[in-house]
Amino acid sequence: MATGLHAVPTGSSVLVSSSAYLENPVIRDWVATHTLRRDGPDRVTYSDNYALNRELARMRERMGLNTAFDQRVESARKADPKLDRWLAERFISRITADDLRRCAAGTVGAEYLDYITRLNIELNVGFNFDVKTHHDFFAMRHSQNHDFDHIVTGGPFTLPTEMVPVWAMLANYFVHLDPEIAGAHHMRTMLASTRFMPRAVLHYPASFPMFLESMAHGISVGLASGPMYLYRYDDVLDLAPGQARRRLGVREVVEVDRALAEAAAAAYGEPDPAQRAQRAWAEDTAKRIPYNRRGVRPVATDSSVLVSSSKYLNNVRMRHWAGTQFLRRNGPDRRLDDDMAELDVALAEVRDHERIEALIETEARAHPALAACLAGRPAAQSRLQFIEARQRAHAAVQRRLFGVGDDSLAGVAVDWALLANNFRHLRPETAGELSVRTMLGAMRILYRTIMHYPAAWLTVVKALQKGLGIGQASDLLIAMPYEAVADLPRDQARERLGIRDTGPDLDTAPASRIFDDRNR
Repeated sequence: MATGLHAVPTGSSVLVSSSAYLENPVIRDWVATHTLRRDGPDRVTYSDNYALNRELARMRERMGLNTAFDQRVESARKADPKLDRWLAERFISRITADDLRRCAAGTVGAEYLDYITRLNIELNVGFNFDVKTHHDFFAMRHSQNHDFDHIVTGGPFTLPTEMVPVWAMLANYFVHLDPEIAGAHHMRTMLASTRFMPRAVLHYPASFPMFLESMAHGISVGLASGPMYLYRYDDVLDLAPGQARRRLGVREVVEVDRALAEAAAAAYGEPDPAQRAQRAWAEDTAKRIPYNRRGVRPVATDSSVLVSSSKYLNNVRMRHWAGTQFLRRNGPDRRLDDDMAELDVALAEVRDHERIEALIETEARAHPALAACLAGRPAAQSRLQFIEARQRAHAAVQRRLFGVGDDSLAGVAVDWALLANNFRHLRPETAGELSVRTMLGAMRILYRTIMHYPAAWLTVVKALQKGLGIGQASDLLIAMPYEAVADLPRDQARERLGIRDTGPDLDTAPASRIFDDRNR
């Protein structure tokens, strides 16, 4: 039960908060909808972002955020010669389809041409950008480079492996730029490009391991590479991807297996035997509708209340939770634990408890450690209740064993270790059901940090990387007998339990002081 809630009075007659994003009803609805919904042939995925981009642009203009961004960039360029030259040059790519056709097979240009030909989309570099501000320039170059980023970071052109270039950028910009600049630029990236991750866990768990693998690869590339916003792909179209990486300074690349990526992509989404999505896309292409607005078709209903194909989106508590917790700031009136108490109430209404119990029971037959763990379950508790209560009880021990502290952001490592570990050891259906609570709780930390506390973001990325490594390398975390190692030194306890790849300890306390927002 939530115990840390304190009402903060206001004279406003409409909903207000300390977060401008949460106050905005369009953004609030967009986040709740596109993190909780299922996919479907009535709405091609590319179309999701149009409303978000439009509303964020209006919000930036209304609040003077573009001006503030430009002022910060002007200050930063005085101490950063590379940034200063980049801004002074204002290079805009003029690549055309003819340029790509002249590239030999096996080159960056040929690979990109093959992609846009198969998908029947325009070159991203072909848009007519109205570049007036530094913010416009950052956004324009990001858009022009994005598809080429796929090629050099090793992420095939599939939806799960979209996370390779996305997370490379989410790490890289914060290595090389003022975090306020990187955060202001990549807040939209975070909302728009990671919306698939909670949807994958909630609805398409068989696809999620590839999302995790892609995140890990992207973060490694981003942390190790030179400033990726500087890249000029016009200069490397005729090079093979490996040569282009060396020329540009892209490092730590691991090529994601294309066949595995395509199999994961096939596991994400709804059946469309009538090819409704393909026909809608073709019709809108013929009408010359821009690709980010194609494929949207209304579906009628006799329901007098809001309904969708997603049980999570249909639930009012879930919609409110996602719209609020993904966008709000932190504050003394509300603890992080209170967020999760509210989520538990909502999940109790939407979970198929009978199905989850059957999945866990089946899983235990294949995992002796899980069976042994469940043997200690009190009769009054369901298997799911027992596993989740046990996880809460052992979270502090896990932090010590993982090499993180007891502060707010240290929990990032634990969350992502659990997510990676569940999908490493359990069948996707079971891992998905056991990970819904963790996934939604973990995503709220990522969204809030990059929107409101960008100075803490690089630490979050490193905690996330640490957690993914531990989760992939360790034995089944949810079943470990943590009580049996309470008196052992840490290294011995790790070895006894099978906790591996912990690496050096990570101090997240300074970043947590920023994230906790106690100075306002």
